[in-house]
Amino acid sequence: MPIVADQYRQVIGVDTHAATHTLTVVTAATGAPGVSATFPTSTTGLDRARDWIARCAEQGPTLVVVEGIGSYGAVLTDRLLAAGFPVVEPAAMAAADRRGVGKTDALDAVRIARSVLSIDLARLRTPRADGPRVGDACPRRRPGADDLRTHPHDQRLDSTRPHRRTRSRCAKALDRKPDCNSRGMATSGGEPRSADVPGRGDSLGEEDRCRILVSWKDEHHA
Repeated sequence: MPIVADQYRQVIGVDTHAATHTLTVVTAATGAPGVSATFPTSTTGLDRARDWIARCAEQGPTLVVVEGIGSYGAVLTDRLLAAGFPVVEPAAMAAADRRGVGKTDALDAVRIARSVLSIDLARLRTPRADGPRVGDACPRRRPGADDLRTHPHDQRLDSTRPHRRTRSRCAKALDRKPDCNSRGMATSGGEPRSADVPGRGDSLGEEDRCRILVSWKDEHHA
């Protein structure tokens, strides 16, 4: 099977970012880097990048390798495909290839171009002709989300919400300490104590005390 280096005269690697794209020409037969240029990702900048590639392609058969075809490089890829240029994704690149070389956008574009030089043409990853890009795809619904909304456990929780609101009102009311006289009884300006409720005394449970306190609040602040 023929490989990229046998089929093309040069390969252009494109290192894509949100604000700029950096393009570098690499000789297919030797992997030697050539001219490089950086363009903004505005409409005008992407048109200039396409025209720059067109001028480079006048030297002979040219393959364009775009990093991030489904994200940052999606718009440029569409422009290049519309202009008739062959566009592929980079092959896997080992981190060791960058060791001792440095890190710049131009060097990354060289690595992107070199990643496909020895790849069989039949194994090149080409962008889809239609359909949404990765960046445009809608997130999938989490499996079982609708089931969770109607789960009996949620219905049971919904039925307890009024009770939780009552307890919340009770907790706020208890934050105010009643004014007590010397006998420990709540004064007229304070709040009722369980001992002040006839026939109940300290035997009241927490829920009963909350219910009485909230009722007393409603009557005195109506």
